[in-house]
Amino acid sequence: MLKRVLLFMAAVAGLVAAAFGAPAGAQTAQAASADPQRINFPPGSTSYVLSTTLAQGAPQSYLLAIRAGQTLYITENGRAAVQVYDPQDNSLAGPTRGPGPWGVFIPQTGDYTVTLDGAGHVTVIYSIPPIGEGAPWPAPVPDHATRISFDRGATSSTFSARLQAGVPARYLLRLSAGQQMYVTVNGNATASLLDPYGGAVKPVTGGSRRWQFHLSWTGDYKLVLQGSGAVTVTLYVPPAASPAGTATRVEFAPGNASTIFSADLVQGRPSRYVLRILAGQTLYVEVVGDENATVSVTGPGGTAVSTVRTGRPGLWVAAARTTGDYTIAISGQGQTWVTVYVPRR
Repeated sequence: MLKRVLLFMAAVAGLVAAAFGAPAGAQTAQAASADPQRINFPPGSTSYVLSTTLAQGAPQSYLLAIRAGQTLYITENGRAAVQVYDPQDNSLAGPTRGPGPWGVFIPQTGDYTVTLDGAGHVTVIYSIPPIGEGAPWPAPVPDHATRISFDRGATSSTFSARLQAGVPARYLLRLSAGQQMYVTVNGNATASLLDPYGGAVKPVTGGSRRWQFHLSWTGDYKLVLQGSGAVTVTLYVPPAASPAGTATRVEFAPGNASTIFSADLVQGRPSRYVLRILAGQTLYVEVVGDENATVSVTGPGGTAVSTVRTGRPGLWVAAARTTGDYTIAISGQGQTWVTVYVPRR
């Protein structure tokens, strides 16, 4: 019933505007309030991000086809009251304010209407995970994001930020499907990630100020930081995994002599990495996460290179006698962090 009253009020407002001259911005609100706009999720996605501008007294409605037993999750950023109606136009949830996400259980298959009532710009994420899955990983909805670009040939970037409590900082990165992104934060902050369609990406591993995200889509991802005070953030995005038995090229960022990355080791199947080293340089490889992991190094032409484990746990050292490509083979099991360091001569 409330839904019908709101739509009736919107229609009256539209007639008044038509009679006396619509103010700037009224055309968008009037058109949106007439009939619900149907929302179709991108193929293979379980979420949809919507940005719109509301006019006071002109609610906007959106229609979603949902199956019985699913749960609709709504995350909202802006000043809007959100209400959900079932296929018979009965109020199912709301009006609700706040960022969310809030969950609404769907009792029957059909078209459900979500009405936004308020003023100003709002961004809303609708998420409908498959039956049996829990709530989507919570993430704030970003409005503006700063573009982050890696240097040519680099796989990592480090930047500093000063965070204000309750005000998320947003960063935009162009990434590819199949890649992994590793986020390390030095300071009081947490990290979350939104995919190109606005869906929250649940981390593969998280906590202890380190997060790993698997990327399922190609496009612009939004990294969201929340916390307070000064923080330093390192982003590492290695190339997509190479086929089994091949080696992944390791390259240092310009001006750097080291890099750090994550390796998910499989027992009996060494992970291999290749990098160019000059004659007379020394290679240091540190593996953290599996105290029993072993490291071996072969030089140009596949010749074995003497590799020594130092007194420091997980640290291995090898000397390069000729210039060329050296292959590092790491054997072990489980999630590890690998640091490769080649000091300049």
